[in-house]
Amino acid sequence: MKVKNSFLYLIILALVATILVLRSCSPTPPPPEPIITTTIDTLWLEQKYDTIYIPSETKYIPADPKIQYIDVDTTAILKDYFAHRLYEDTIKIDTLGFVIIKDDISQNRIVERHTFLDYKIPTIKETTIIDRPYKPKNQLYIGFDIMGNKIEPVNYFGPSLTFKNKKDHLYDVGVGLGPNNIVNYKFGTKWIIRIK
Repeated sequence: MKVKNSFLYLIILALVATILVLRSCSPTPPPPEPIITTTIDTLWLEQKYDTIYIPSETKYIPADPKIQYIDVDTTAILKDYFAHRLYEDTIKIDTLGFVIIKDDISQNRIVERHTFLDYKIPTIKETTIIDRPYKPKNQLYIGFDIMGNKIEPVNYFGPSLTFKNKKDHLYDVGVGLGPNNIVNYKFGTKWIIRIK
């Protein structure tokens, strides 16, 4: 009778081992594709600065020779000639901003020109984020097991190792003490149930 029981246990153990080997040999699913997210934003870069420069003369046009010269107050003319006239103009640049131009005119020339620019330039910023999904890997856990029942609150206690492969299959092995200090061995396996 004991021989039959041992033979039956060997058959069950061989079947369990065969199932585990077949499950482990199933092809590993390919890793998920990375998630690529591209965001395009418009940034308005503010531009503010002053510029001072002296314009150069590009052309001289003499007075009309037909003009009749009469006696005038030369001192008054010279005072007006050396006086400074300041002009200011604001030019709007569409919806981007504006430019202020200030001219200092004396002796029939632009002595100095001052420009103040205040505008914003739209700049396109493109951001790409690559989110790489979790890649499966082998993992090993260590812990302990306690079992009991109503009659014996603790009838098994011992350490155990759990191995998790890349396919999310779990394999447990452990050894512990049972009633009357009998050494017990344990082996188990689990497969993940994927819920959509």
